[in-house]
Amino acid sequence: MMKPQYISHYGTDYLIYPDGKVFSQKSHKWLKLDLDKRAGYYTLRLCAKGRTKKYYIHRLIAETFIPNPNKKPQINHINGDKTDNRVENLEWCTAAENIKHAVYVLGARLKPVVCIETKQRFRSLSDAAKATKSNIAHISECINGKRETSNGLHWKKLGQRM
Repeated sequence: MMKPQYISHYGTDYLIYPDGKVFSQKSHKWLKLDLDKRAGYYTLRLCAKGRTKKYYIHRLIAETFIPNPNKKPQINHINGDKTDNRVENLEWCTAAENIKHAVYVLGARLKPVVCIETKQRFRSLSDAAKATKSNIAHISECINGKRETSNGLHWKKLGQRM
């Protein structure tokens, strides 16, 4: 059984447990997690020197308990449940690995996309990225309105209005 650890950058103010619970040493209370309804993940606000910052609890757990020697940027919930933040249910991954896990392991539906410039349709983000030598995460960000282009191309989900 893993022991609780202090959350880095907060000294001895907060203890995080492998199951996702967080204890404040300052207030001597268990902290309440909030569910981000849009993203589906639990969040937590931590305070230091009068400044409050919001964190995804699964990221804090991964950063605290799971080594990341390959510097992978994302955290995958192995069983697909975004609210199950036990350390044994989390792993570091790339954006492509996260999508492959969702599709091939969890059976997520493929999302057809279309390139606005060429009008070419693709059955998935992965197919679009391969065909256009683009980054799969960047195409995803385009269709979700977080990025303008990927590899100079504009993208949308099939059936999505512009």
